[in-house]
Amino acid sequence: MKNIVIAGGSGLIGKNLSEMLLAEGYSVTILSRKNRKSEVANLNYAVWDPEKKLLPENEIKDANAVINLAGTNIASKRWTNTFKEEIIRSRTESTRLLVDFYNKNETKLPVFINASAVGYYGADRKEKLHENDSTGNDFIAKVCKAWENEATRIERSKLVIFRIGIVLAKEDGALPELAKPIKLGFGAALGSGKQGFSWVHIHDLCKMLLWAIENPQVKGVYNAVAPQVVSNATITKAIAKKLHKSLLLPNVPGFALKILLGEFAEALLGNSNVSSNKITGEGFRFTYPTLLKALDNLYE
Repeated sequence: MKNIVIAGGSGLIGKNLSEMLLAEGYSVTILSRKNRKSEVANLNYAVWDPEKKLLPENEIKDANAVINLAGTNIASKRWTNTFKEEIIRSRTESTRLLVDFYNKNETKLPVFINASAVGYYGADRKEKLHENDSTGNDFIAKVCKAWENEATRIERSKLVIFRIGIVLAKEDGALPELAKPIKLGFGAALGSGKQGFSWVHIHDLCKMLLWAIENPQVKGVYNAVAPQVVSNATITKAIAKKLHKSLLLPNVPGFALKILLGEFAEALLGNSNVSSNKITGEGFRFTYPTLLKALDNLYE
């Protein structure tokens, strides 16, 4: 049985990915900062601590693939200088620890998959963005660039980097947060509402990660976004329709968001118009290519 190691496996993506991998006949080892016991067959936990450079070497040395999703949630706090340092460090240190280990490990690691984000391109781009486009200049773009740079140091493994869009899932992540004010009657688009919103259904994202493991020709950087990019106003209206709620308030002004959220507001107000042409051109098929199909599934 092939074993897949997931760093950052306790988050939204990791939980859903673990379920899919187990269903496909893989065993899964989740790297966790806490000593946890699994009650699920073929699912194991192993303690690690990137800050202390602690890795469970025996449990991961013979992995068939490593998927690195580790990193502090960027929306969990206001972006103070201290928290911004944590956002960067939590990604670069964890990636560096894994890469250094597998570069020296006696057994060659077949596949190394590293997460990144569409924020790599920056929040101020109007054009359609592809994998070979340059990085942006804002904070998140710099985080993604530093994160990817650490991953590209892997020496003997097939490397795949996914620049992930906003992940839509029923139980966690962006969708419940977008729906919360709408349910309370305070829903409204942000800023102009015209800014692009590059998203992906959690099921399709997990399928991409599995696809990268199972297909030798899949390598390099891919945008993990659905083919249909929508505007902020469009997704706000679509969620309201699913919840049978009216949008009575005007758009939330950008300056108000900046007062409330500080620098993080730039990520919400920025334009994200990211192409999925590369991944579809190489044979990946989306289950939920449109926002309507995605929301129909998530609100069924």
